[in-house]
Amino acid sequence: MFNLLKDTYDKAENIKGKRLLYTLVATFVFFILIGVLVGYFISPKLSKDEKNGVEQGNGEEVIKSDKVEVVGRIVYVNPERYPGEKVSYSITDGNGKDIYLLKPKSAGDARLKMSEGLTVTIIGKLDKLSDGKTPVLVVEEVIVKSGTN
Repeated sequence: MFNLLKDTYDKAENIKGKRLLYTLVATFVFFILIGVLVGYFISPKLSKDEKNGVEQGNGEEVIKSDKVEVVGRIVYVNPERYPGEKVSYSITDGNGKDIYLLKPKSAGDARLKMSEGLTVTIIGKLDKLSDGKTPVLVVEEVIVKSGTN
């Protein structure tokens, strides 16, 4: 094996002049063709529409998106309206209209309780309640806007 590599190296060292130029051009063309062929086969995969975090299941869309950032005011919601869902708060816009129900990621919702009535930025992931229709934002981070109520 070592002799084969040594012989190949010695032959490559002896290539000079026009023969060296032709070898370099042929090598260049070979790798260009390989690149074009790889690009041809990969291109259709890249051209397809991405689902962007939405999967289809039983005729309904199930949202499994990346992090979402929502600005609004945290408002208390009676948890009896959503039994077994651990939902006690929602985030509303400036007109008091609900944007999303809020579900704490961890066991307690102390961050939401402390921020009730304040204008905040909520960072989390969108999900659905067990009914499969009602969107809920699973809270990962609460950022309180300074100087606002």
